[in-house]
Amino acid sequence: MDNHDLIGRKVANDGSGLKKALEEHYQIKSLKHIGNFVFRAELTDGSVLLIHTYPVDLAMQTITITDIHKAI
Repeated sequence: MDNHDLIGRKVANDGSGLKKALEEHYQIKSLKHIGNFVFRAELTDGSVLLIHTYPVDLAMQTITITDIHKAI
């Protein structure tokens, strides 16, 4: 997966910021928060990505992408 420029990127923690960033590399069918700043993205080809993030600020308005990998 060529997503090296997504790792470390800061995005708005509003649901659309992460989706917009992911759409630069993937065709996203759906994106869901599954807990503890981990998201599950289903791609149009049926594969699934797990995206790990962490909050940047105390208000948790911004998150940083720390890892993206295919779910097994």
